[in-house]
Amino acid sequence: MPYLWCFFLSSLINLTAALNCEAIDHHAQVIQRDVAVVGGGSAGTHTAIRLHQLGKTVALIEQQDRLGGHTNTYVDPATKQTFDYGTFILGNTTDVRNYFDYLDVPLKNYTGESVPDEKTLYADFARRTAVRNDSADPETLKGALARYVAQLEKYPYLASGFHLPDRVPEELLIPSGDFLAKYDLGALAAQIYYVNFGVGNILAQPTLYMLKYFNLMQVTADITQMLVTEADRNLQALYDAALHRLGDGGQAFLSSRITSICRNPTGILLTMQTPTGPKTIKASKLVMAIPPKLENLQPFFDLRTDEIQAFRQFNNTYMWNAVIANTGFPADTAIRNTDPRATYDIPAMPAMYSFAPGFSGLHAVWYGSADYMSNEEAAEQMLLSARQVQTAFGYQSPEGTEPTLLKFHDHSPYGLSVCVEAIRDGFYGRLNRLQGMRDTWWTGAAWETHSASAIWQFTEREILPHLVEMPLNRDQANVLRHSHHGHSRSEPVE
Repeated sequence: MPYLWCFFLSSLINLTAALNCEAIDHHAQVIQRDVAVVGGGSAGTHTAIRLHQLGKTVALIEQQDRLGGHTNTYVDPATKQTFDYGTFILGNTTDVRNYFDYLDVPLKNYTGESVPDEKTLYADFARRTAVRNDSADPETLKGALARYVAQLEKYPYLASGFHLPDRVPEELLIPSGDFLAKYDLGALAAQIYYVNFGVGNILAQPTLYMLKYFNLMQVTADITQMLVTEADRNLQALYDAALHRLGDGGQAFLSSRITSICRNPTGILLTMQTPTGPKTIKASKLVMAIPPKLENLQPFFDLRTDEIQAFRQFNNTYMWNAVIANTGFPADTAIRNTDPRATYDIPAMPAMYSFAPGFSGLHAVWYGSADYMSNEEAAEQMLLSARQVQTAFGYQSPEGTEPTLLKFHDHSPYGLSVCVEAIRDGFYGRLNRLQGMRDTWWTGAAWETHSASAIWQFTEREILPHLVEMPLNRDQANVLRHSHHGHSRSEPVE
């Protein structure tokens, strides 16, 4: 029965895609490009800029009115002062520095503080009580990091992408909470939790995903304090510079809705509605940089059975962020949610992660859930958390006001993953085999992890060499060699 249902679903989607291809508006403006890139978030914008830098013509298509994806920057209407409340911490890697240098956007070292002399308080939000900080002492943390790195080094194929061996080690499939206990890594649990907002119940997830979330690049950056951020707390500036370089309506198309993508032996045909009317992109290659969930792709994409069978297995979590005002919280203080009664003090989902100071009494907030919640429910829970913290510490809103969300964003679907049985059965080998099929390449968090630095490295190593005529450097060659020597059940197609 499941097979018949999958066959029916595949046939229906293929029929819909075929009808979309037949319904192309032949009166639309036709634009010829080397590569079409779908999705103007971190992965797609980086891909488009690098292709542009390497002499290729691109069409970057984004449905929002800006580039940047999970990046969110608050701009004070009066002073134009900025602070980031989405993605903002990056690894100090060559790829990151080169990208910022090319777009002439300044970086600075990230010290772990959003504001000078930042303080951190802890509270059990649900019980409205302040909690003493029982973080591990530096020596204990140092020892745990060393043991964690030793475990990471057992799996070099996780450094880029998901190039798993034919027999996936069972340790990668056990719940990450069990893995932390087995190797006495509990001192790292809170750090792993707080740096990976939005990925659900991290202790229940397969260890594979924890090792990807808190990967060697991130651990090394933490140990060496080699983290960077945009110099003015304005990561949106990077994406604005990218848009300026590509040209809105030239090689980047904002507020644009794709109506069909047809892939055939002669190339890629993409139709879209833009603010200036319908347009058709003819390209030699296609890069997909949006979450590969069927509900995202079905309305316009000519999916084939192997793609459907892979993407239908993805589960996802849910994540929201916001800027909150009128809390009465100290302007120099971050407040983290913790549960002393829970394993490793990690609150049960759904939950607020923390409040972080911005300026002028504003704070950034992050909320996550393993299961679906409406935006209204998430916003209500953010405001409830603010009131819980007020009770815990005796803070009060300014007279005549109450906590208010000035900005609010839904970043779902987030944290794409599959079940243990699928991983063991070679899911990621089959997923990797989709790369390059029908001149289509895929990049983004589902193919790497929720880290802009790691995604950019993945794109540099595993995607760009196939889109341009360029020699492989040693890292790229090693990754591609590993992907063809028994490291996946089904070898990736180049």
